[in-house]
Amino acid sequence: MKSEAIDFLRWTARIWGSLSVAFLLLMILGHLINPEIPFLSSFHSTQDIIVFLFFPVCTMVGIWVAWPNELFGPLITFFGISGLFFLRKDLIFDPWITIIVAPVFIYLLVWWLDWRAMGPEE
Repeated sequence: MKSEAIDFLRWTARIWGSLSVAFLLLMILGHLINPEIPFLSSFHSTQDIIVFLFFPVCTMVGIWVAWPNELFGPLITFFGISGLFFLRKDLIFDPWITIIVAPVFIYLLVWWLDWRAMGPEE
């Protein structure tokens, strides 16, 4: 695949990922400044805290790390999403989560295309 197409996919993933992180930060900020429900009181158990760390924290960290490292960043996000789905099976088919984490699949595709384009190392 040509370099221009890979660059297009890379920038698509970066822009989409940035929008996903901005959306997640906006949701967290909205939750933080809600005067009716203090942020920490929304965690009713240790599982709630762990779920919060898996999603959105691992997702945001993975997308940020994917900018310089198109393999390790998506792996962080996959770890977080896997943990989320393990603890919250009701969210497996949630379309919003799919939309938010979709850029990591593009990052993996870009990594694979770059790896394939380099050819065998000698």
